[in-house]
Amino acid sequence: MEESTQHIGINGMTCQSCVKNIENTITKLNGIRSIKVSLEDKLGIVIFDSNTISINNIVERINQMGFNAELNQTIQNDNLDVELGGISDENIPISIERISLINGVLNVKFPFKNDSTHAQISYNKNQIDTYTLYQKIQSIGYKVNPKLENISQAYLRIQGMHCNSCVVNITETVEDLPGIHDIKVSLDDQSATVLYDSNIIKLSIIIKEIESLSFQVAVSTTNDRNKPQGDNNRQTSSELTVRRRNVNNDIETCFINVTGMTCASCVDLIHRNLSKVEGIHSVLVALLSNKAEVKYNPEYIIPSQIAHLINELGFHAEILDKMEHGVDIIDLNIANMTCASCLRKIETSIGKLLGVHSAEVALLTHRGRFKYDPSQIGPRDIIDRLNVRIIMSI
Repeated sequence: MEESTQHIGINGMTCQSCVKNIENTITKLNGIRSIKVSLEDKLGIVIFDSNTISINNIVERINQMGFNAELNQTIQNDNLDVELGGISDENIPISIERISLINGVLNVKFPFKNDSTHAQISYNKNQIDTYTLYQKIQSIGYKVNPKLENISQAYLRIQGMHCNSCVVNITETVEDLPGIHDIKVSLDDQSATVLYDSNIIKLSIIIKEIESLSFQVAVSTTNDRNKPQGDNNRQTSSELTVRRRNVNNDIETCFINVTGMTCASCVDLIHRNLSKVEGIHSVLVALLSNKAEVKYNPEYIIPSQIAHLINELGFHAEILDKMEHGVDIIDLNIANMTCASCLRKIETSIGKLLGVHSAEVALLTHRGRFKYDPSQIGPRDIIDRLNVRIIMSI
């Protein structure tokens, strides 16, 4: 028996009677193991013996019932080789059926005879990501041991640990997450070192899981982590603030383009984690313009490390070319320009605004680039004047 799982798009269903009719009819066909039909998704998931019946025969039979059925051609397949725990050899068929019912799973196989630990799973990347798929498998009672291929290391500061129970709680919680290779938690240092597969799990997910246990977490640089943490070397927050304020002469500013932010929580996540890193003096994150302005001490940290920290939080950060001191840039998409006269009116109107250094508009691309002093005027002021929408990915 060669079991296969396929997803069939089904149009023409109007009620649960249609669903039951299809399920009952197809189940009776020779070679069909199971079929699950969703009225809402207009989808049928069928598990069958491909040596006995073909997927084309199944599709044709549904069409004969008066529905419009076809294989979903928009599916982008990806495949996983994964070790599973909690499955016995005799329970392989039911395990295939249960995993196949996860939304986005296309096919499940156990390729080796009498081996219930090794599964091959095909899934639709447009419907489910790798981490969520592993989570769903664990939620139905199976232990997931994915192959870890792209190991990254993160150092985390964790505030609020008081005893070894806190250490155990954090360790066990993180170890259970798919994609975790190892975690070492230090009560004395109030820190943790995490090894994880960044292809499977984002660092931001790990941080949120620890924070859900009522701890405060921030990403740390290696230099910050390796500084002595004994009582004689610790500083109060007020002492740290004073020390940072005394190094203003050494402070430099970098500008970073950050994509992937969708709301104020994203801004807060970046601001909160960067603000706790040794050597960073201040952080300003603008959701509208997708930019972060970071003031830092180059003796402690450099722009590429700052960008890496933002990437580790699950965003995409790119260092911008060095900008004029006190000047920011915003790019806008401008609709309804029809001629050179429109262009000149916009450049003249915006150029007269207090704080705007320059306004350059291109009629061909319908885009404008505006340089401005953020201490005098903000992106929203320029947008309100133009009544345009900002491009979220510059």
